[in-house]
Amino acid sequence: MLFFVFENFRPFYYYAGMIVLAMMGYFNGFVTARTLKYFGTTDWVFSAATSSLVFPTWLYATVAIADIVEWIDDGYVVRVGAGIGFGFLWLAINTPLCFLGAYKGYVSGNVRSSRAIGKIKKTIPEQPWYMNQAIVVPLFGAL
Repeated sequence: MLFFVFENFRPFYYYAGMIVLAMMGYFNGFVTARTLKYFGTTDWVFSAATSSLVFPTWLYATVAIADIVEWIDDGYVVRVGAGIGFGFLWLAINTPLCFLGAYKGYVSGNVRSSRAIGKIKKTIPEQPWYMNQAIVVPLFGAL
């Protein structure tokens, strides 16, 4: 438990975290493929490419912005080469696993809704002013 305190072990935790996140690419591809198959897509390559690129890109952009802010505030030297190397390591593990998971998600059985959809179309009543999209989106986006 005290290994978290020592600075010598921090790179190993970082490597382990990166590898575990990359190994979760299989489940990412599988769930993305099943979700897109439920909504009617037929191209498993699109879902695999989406799942293998969107999350790592978002995470690395977030970390890069945090590193830039830290560099501006404290003058801390950020090793750019190490970050790029970790990104390629993650993509080298994550991308094939996402493609495998997406393929397995598409070749597995059909996805059905757990509820029957009624044939009668119902009208949605007029919503109060405070439920307007122009008010709700900025309010909860600010939270």
